Amino acid sequence: MFTCGKLSRRGWQKKVTDAGNALILSGEMKIGDNGAKKLASILISDTNIKVIDLGSNKIGNKGANAIAEALKVNTTIIDINLDNNKIGKKGANAFAEALKVNANIKEIALMSNYICNEGANAIAEALKVNTSIKEICISFNNIGDDGANAIAEALKVNTSITNIALNGNNIGDEGANAIAEALKVNTVITNIALNGNNIGNEGANAIAEALKVNTAITCIALYCNNIGNEGANAIAEALKVNTNIKEIALGFNKIGNEGANTIAESQHSHNKYRDLFNAPSI
Repeated sequence: MFTCGKLSRRGWQKKVTDAGNALILSGEMKIGDNGAKKLASILISDTNIKVIDLGSNKIGNKGANAIAEALKVNTTIIDINLDNNKIGKKGANAFAEALKVNANIKEIALMSNYICNEGANAIAEALKVNTSIKEICISFNNIGDDGANAIAEALKVNTSITNIALNGNNIGDEGANAIAEALKVNTVITNIALNGNNIGNEGANAIAEALKVNTAITCIALYCNNIGNEGANAIAEALKVNTNIKEIALGFNKIGNEGANTIAESQHSHNKYRDLFNAPSI
């Protein structure tokens, strides 16, 4: 679905093509809560649809609740996109309850849905027991440090998620520290997006310590934060011992020449290419 935290429409479209049985209602349709309720009544018994794209449809918590109830019994849907709606924390709670019992969904996108920290807490509880989801995007939901702490606790025990996007969520050093602690024990996540937050040197130092022992992550996005030379130096030290990372994006931080040079020097230890200061391409 995404690479280093950027949702790829081309990737989604290819997935839809490959899946075959897809329902695409994103864009200009604006089905709202009433349309979502009607769709939910169909999904309860439908056994053909595998992929649903409901992005940008003005769906609120009532429509989200109806779809969530349908997902509790639907056994065929594997991917669902609800980006850019208005499900809020109540809608997030409803989806969290569905994810506790649904064992089929592999990818779910909830970007820009006003779920805030309360919604993130509910989803985190679901991720502690869900074993099917491999990719989840909750970007641009203002989950803050409280939400990040909850997600971090879930990632300590979750054994299925490989890609997670947490960018644009007002996560600071406290939340980054919590996620870093989770990454020290999590062995399945390969891609994580933390760009567009408020992570400073303290958070970068914590993430660097995690990268020294984590052997699963291959892509991490940290661009557009508040990381300075101190954080860059810490990451450079981590990169000297971590041989798995293929892409780490650090652009648009507060890294000066000192930090940039230290990062560059760390690359001499390995032959693998790392994309350091550019945002990941889609």
